[in-house]
Amino acid sequence: MGVPLTQDSRDPNGSLLIGLKSKKDVTKAFASWELALITRLFEARRKSIYSEIERAGGTTWTQTMTSCSGTIQEINARIKIFQDSPSSVTTSQQGQSQDNVQKLPRLSAPVKQDNILTNPRPPVKRREQIESTIGSVTKSYGQGPNQGTPLKALGPYAMQSLKIAQEKLLYPEQREAISQASLKSTFTKYLMKFLRSRYGRPFRQIHRRRLCAVILGTPYSSLNIVLNSIDSLRELGKGSLNEDPYGTVNKDIPRLIRTFVSTINNIESFTKSIPIHWTDVEFDVKNEQGRKVEEVQQVVDRLKDGLKELIAAFGGYAADLGLGPKEMDLARQVAGLDTP
Repeated sequence: MGVPLTQDSRDPNGSLLIGLKSKKDVTKAFASWELALITRLFEARRKSIYSEIERAGGTTWTQTMTSCSGTIQEINARIKIFQDSPSSVTTSQQGQSQDNVQKLPRLSAPVKQDNILTNPRPPVKRREQIESTIGSVTKSYGQGPNQGTPLKALGPYAMQSLKIAQEKLLYPEQREAISQASLKSTFTKYLMKFLRSRYGRPFRQIHRRRLCAVILGTPYSSLNIVLNSIDSLRELGKGSLNEDPYGTVNKDIPRLIRTFVSTINNIESFTKSIPIHWTDVEFDVKNEQGRKVEEVQQVVDRLKDGLKELIAAFGGYAADLGLGPKEMDLARQVAGLDTP
């Protein structure tokens, strides 16, 4: 077995704390990994975290706990930011458009069955006369020098004529077919088709990606940092019963238990309630188990394991630590333990 990376430093724990507080993800990841190894495998270094009480900025334990618990608390902060954002309210409403694409009414009249090689007969009925007039106007406009200009270029009289012709020439269902709602439905239909294709995959905001972004952060996942922080707090909490000479850890045990409980509740509640984005066209809304994501579940399971071990170690001292019976019952319930 080797030694920790900071072992040869003039101030090993000081170097470790600098890494834990670093703003750089890589540095913090290595520091949290080393701390997790120290708390499990290196007894002498673990004991030094309890015994170093004269350090600028607080004891080594206090600064270690603040850094690790802060990493866990960031999960709760990101959840709150997401829930308070306006976009999270409208996403689920937009998602309903996936199942509401209706078949459009017919816009044009049926295809004529006349012989197209013969000259058409002159219009007799009023409707036929209107069709012929409008056809001549639009043909001359499309082939004229001003083709491509807006319809308003025809002038107010022509626009009024077109409006009257529309009312008399088109059936009500045809006028409805070219309405704004109908055009929007058409756009939605083809957009959903595009998103379901392989070309639309990069544009989907899938549930797994969105949930991990909130729980584990972006642009890079903090999964390993979070898991190592949980493990370190668990091991340091348990070990303090026999290795903490000054009792500096006891006063912080209630805070650790409450942090674990609140974070577990927040993650589980958020996983169940996060709206499914309307672009996630392959998500099965009827499958509740599909909401669980492996990386997020790792965090929940690790928190519950840590909570169980803290309860087992300090449950008998709960009243002396300031934890009431209701708090302990809630902690046991969240951890999946039977209440006494």
